[in-house]
Amino acid sequence: MPQKKNADSLELIRSKAGRVFGREDKEAMFDTFDTVQAVLQVAIGVISTLKVNKVVMEGALSPDMLATDLAYHLVRKGMPFREAHGCAGKAVYIAESKNIHLSRLTVEDLQTVSPLFDKDVRSVWDYNKSVEQYSAPGGTARE
Repeated sequence: MPQKKNADSLELIRSKAGRVFGREDKEAMFDTFDTVQAVLQVAIGVISTLKVNKVVMEGALSPDMLATDLAYHLVRKGMPFREAHGCAGKAVYIAESKNIHLSRLTVEDLQTVSPLFDKDVRSVWDYNKSVEQYSAPGGTARE
């Protein structure tokens, strides 16, 4: 999604996963070993030099980052994700055409996209809640 700004080194690691999981023979096993070893070296470099600047990170937050959360809000109300994703995209378009942040759309604006939106949509614009909703192993939740 265009709002994501992942570090290149981490995107390179992610892109190697398909190659590793798709290999099956002895020759491929050696190639996979070499690939995993190279990826681990990059990951070690990232982690050993990583400095988190919480203030800068919090300053970079934007309601547009929560567009997927807007779709999940509709999913929790019973809408299939593929349809909810389209509705979130329409909401983003409306916000862009009004030159306002997504979170500044009124309930009435959002109801032109889906009648499932009501005043409880305000709960979507909570960054901490967004992070905590992904509680599966490897997710973003603190646990």
